[in-house]
Amino acid sequence: MTAVLRDSPEVDVAPDVAEPPVSSSATSPTTVMPSVVSLADLDSSPSSRKSVIPSLGGVGQVFKGRTWLAGLLIAALVIVLLFLPPISLGSRIAESGGYTKLTADNPSLRHPDGLTFVSRETGNDGIRVKLETVPQVHFNAEMVSKDWLSAVENLPGNLAPKSPFFMIDVKSKNPVAATLEVDIPNAAEPWETLDLYGWNGENWSWIPSHLDREAFLIIADTHLAPTSVMVMQNPEFALRIEAEVEAIPSTGIDALIVEADVPGLLIGTMGGTTGDATLLPLATDGGGVEIVPLIRNWIPGRAPNPALVSDMLSFKTDRQNHVQELLGITQSGGYPGLVLDYTGLDSSMRASYAEFVGELAAAIHESGHWLGVVVDPPTMNADGSWETGGYDWMALGSTVDQLRIPMPLNYDAYTPGGQAEQLVQWAITQVNRNKVFLLYSTMSYEASSPISEASIFESVGKVKALTPMTDTVKPGTTLRFALDTSISATIDAETGATLVTVGEKTSLLGTQQWLHARMTLSLRYKLGGAVLRDLYAEGNIPGLAYSLNDFVSQKDPVPYLLPNVDWQIKDPNGKITDASTALGNPEMEWTAPEITGTYTIKASVLGTDKGSMDILVSAPVVVITDTVATDPE
Repeated sequence: MTAVLRDSPEVDVAPDVAEPPVSSSATSPTTVMPSVVSLADLDSSPSSRKSVIPSLGGVGQVFKGRTWLAGLLIAALVIVLLFLPPISLGSRIAESGGYTKLTADNPSLRHPDGLTFVSRETGNDGIRVKLETVPQVHFNAEMVSKDWLSAVENLPGNLAPKSPFFMIDVKSKNPVAATLEVDIPNAAEPWETLDLYGWNGENWSWIPSHLDREAFLIIADTHLAPTSVMVMQNPEFALRIEAEVEAIPSTGIDALIVEADVPGLLIGTMGGTTGDATLLPLATDGGGVEIVPLIRNWIPGRAPNPALVSDMLSFKTDRQNHVQELLGITQSGGYPGLVLDYTGLDSSMRASYAEFVGELAAAIHESGHWLGVVVDPPTMNADGSWETGGYDWMALGSTVDQLRIPMPLNYDAYTPGGQAEQLVQWAITQVNRNKVFLLYSTMSYEASSPISEASIFESVGKVKALTPMTDTVKPGTTLRFALDTSISATIDAETGATLVTVGEKTSLLGTQQWLHARMTLSLRYKLGGAVLRDLYAEGNIPGLAYSLNDFVSQKDPVPYLLPNVDWQIKDPNGKITDASTALGNPEMEWTAPEITGTYTIKASVLGTDKGSMDILVSAPVVVITDTVATDPE
């Protein structure tokens, strides 16, 4: 059925029994009342008698003898048959008004505009459902009934309808859990950015759902059937880029970073914190960048302390104190929000941590601030499901403003359709994509440990001569030098990761290309934002922060080049000549000059000394041989 459009005339329902028309003359004072008819008059009127008596006579015939009893039994049997299949008059009566009664044998109802309602209640006794729609074009034009007009007027600006507006009316004594299957609308690409939203009479709310590409469906399993549902998409999307900043750099924070999360406070005992909040940067220290305190249960280089979190959760007073402590830090510093990074929580804290975060979020929101929470990286089970330990993503996502997910460090997780993308696809079935923030480290990595670019090349060997050497060399002799460790660099075609192998160790370089390739996931799935860890840490490859301009403008990043081998040749007089070669092909040729003496050949990589060799250049010694003449005998 299609809903009545706004401003359409209301439809009057005809009464079950027709009433005779009333003449306008009935109210006139001159109306002539009918005269009284006597039985004698009827007897003396043959024509009137003929019109009345035959009908009465028919009734009398029925009740003559016992034949009326048989007729009554036949009528009762007919009525019983009407309530049995295939007529099922009772079900048809129940379906009056557009409602359909659901049964255990038929628990679903399909609307031809693209919605299937499936009750998940056992038995389905007493559940009646009616589905109606407003076409998308009518919804956009506010051509809806007055009951739904506020849904159009309060549609968030970042949401664009992509389907009809489905209205779901459920009649039941108890709440009904249901599965909603919505056909993927036409012209709704890319499908991975589609979401379901429902209007509850006051506001729009996100409905957790997942995409079934093979069935061309968006499927939502709801604990309480919503009163409406609509497919939405965010057409105007701008990725929010944030950074964890251990200390604000002297050059300031790059303009594309809209928020800097500053650590410095740790969870303490009895609901308190450790550290001096007055030492945190002020909210105004970031210039145009928001400064937000980041509360942790760990410090870099050391294991986290989940026991402090467990203790806080175990005592109601401590939990209440911690809420007030964190709220006070946010308010006193004038910060716009707060981020919690409590790492290493096990599944025993799952429910209590979600409850605590809900209490904190309520207090934070009431004071006009926002809350972000960092979770641990989930692990993928063999069946494709995800284990999130002490973090209930759906419960946390329903209360916080940002759910931050640390992304995998191994490069092969980022192959198309790989583990990283599967993680994102699952995350947006648990949490509104606008709240999902992927956390990326910008550092280079050796195995799972961060490593600076300089440290990677520290293991590059010392200077060696490729030309066989003698104690001295003659001027004009060409010598070849290199480093005594093999070096190779490859770029993975599927992920854009740069791998450098020095000797037997392989490292993943934190290049601009690698950062951009990973952040593309946030862009493709239109997530709330990306958080960069270590962006301003020492050891990063130069230019990462500046390269974000290229990412936002969708330009290709500057290709990464291996560092050079810097050579120095010092002559006998102390004069230095510089030269450089590519680290991937570090061979250097040098021709001994005419000036004799000791020359020093020295190499370095990124400022790290790679040794030196002394070369003695000497002119050849001319040996004069005297020939002594002898007298012939």
